[in-house]
Amino acid sequence: MNPNHHAKKQAKELTRHNGLSYAANLAQVVREMTAVGAAQSAGPYSTGGGGIVLEHRFGAVLLSHLLTGRPVPALGDHITPTHVRFQGHAISRVDDILVRGRSSAGAEHLLSVGVRRRPRLVASDAKSVQLVEAFLDVVISQWPLLRSGRRRLALAVVPACRPAHQLADLAVVAAAAPSAGEFRRRMAQGGHASKEVRDRLVQLDALVAAALPAGRANGQTCWQSAFTGELIGRPAAGHHSLYLTTADGVIALDTGTGRDRWRTAPGAFGRVAAAAHADAGVVYVGLWQPRCLIALDADTGAELWRKKTAGSFTSAPFTASGIVYGGHRGGVLHGWNARSQREVWRAEVMWDEARQGGPLLVDGRAYVTGSNGRIHALALHT
Repeated sequence: MNPNHHAKKQAKELTRHNGLSYAANLAQVVREMTAVGAAQSAGPYSTGGGGIVLEHRFGAVLLSHLLTGRPVPALGDHITPTHVRFQGHAISRVDDILVRGRSSAGAEHLLSVGVRRRPRLVASDAKSVQLVEAFLDVVISQWPLLRSGRRRLALAVVPACRPAHQLADLAVVAAAAPSAGEFRRRMAQGGHASKEVRDRLVQLDALVAAALPAGRANGQTCWQSAFTGELIGRPAAGHHSLYLTTADGVIALDTGTGRDRWRTAPGAFGRVAAAAHADAGVVYVGLWQPRCLIALDADTGAELWRKKTAGSFTSAPFTASGIVYGGHRGGVLHGWNARSQREVWRAEVMWDEARQGGPLLVDGRAYVTGSNGRIHALALHT
C-alpha cells in the first residue's frame, strides 16, 4: 500500500475513535512512520552527532507537508513537495533528509538537509569539519544549480544552538550585500552585526579552510590523473565524480582525490564522438557508431539502457525536468523519459555541437543554432 494513503487512512480511523483532530492524528501517524523508517536506514552521517530524535521530528514535519501538499519553506513557497527521503547518500553528501519538489512549470527542485543537534561549528571540532566538508562538496559540484535556486542546502538544529543562530545572522548580512567584497567590508566595519557574529565569521573561515582538501584554498594542484585517447568536449560532474569522455570511452574520477572510480574498456561501446552528460545518478553518452544513446550507472559504469537512432551523435546529450535530450546527424533532436526510456518529445533540427555550439536552456526552452544559419527556440517537454 502507498505509505501516503496508509497514513491518511490510519489518521481518519484514529479521528473517529479518539476525538482529536484529523491534523493532529495525521502528524502522530507520520511521526511514528518516520521513526521506523529512519531507524531502519540510519547511516554514519545521521548518527554522527545529528540526534536521531531531532531527525525523526523534523522528518515528521516534512512528511506532513508532503501528505498535505503544503510547500516546504526551505524548498520554496512556489514548489510542491513530491518526495521525502532519509539517508540519500547516493544522491548527496548532505544526506540526512532529502526533499524533492516541482514548480508549476515542471522544473525539479531538491533540498538537502543536514541534521545536527548542537554543532559547535569550530575548526577544532572534527564533527564540524566533517559537516562543512559535506556542504562544501555539494556547493563545489552543484554550484550552477544552487545559483539557479533549483538546489538548496539546509542545516537543522535544536532551537538553542547559538552557533547556528549566528551563522543565520551572517547569512542575512551576506544576502543583503551586493558582492562578497562588500560583505567583508561591512563585517569589518561593524554596525551590521554584533561582535559575537563577527567572531563567528572568523571561526567559520577557519572551519572552511580546515574542511577544504589541502591545496585547494591556495591555488596549488590538488591532484592529477593520466588518461589515454583524445579528450572530447568538456568534463561532466555529478555524484561526487568527474566524468571525462575520450575517443576510447568514459572515465569516472573521484572529485576529491582524482582516483579512478571506474573506466569503460577501450572501444567497449563503439566510437564515441560527443561528450558525456551526467544527471541524477546516470551518465548519458551519444555514440557515432553504433548510432545510439547509452545510459550508464554513475557509480559503476554499468550500462542501464540504450536507444538506437537514425543518425550518429555529434552533440552531447542534455537533461531537463527528467527528460534526456539527444540530437544526431539524422536531423532529429529526441527527448526520452529518463525513467521509462520512452520517447516523449522530438523536433526536427540539424544541429552539430562541434560547429554550432551547445544548447542554451532557459525557462523551459532550448535555444539551438542549426546548420542552416537559423537559431531554433524549442519548447521542451513538460
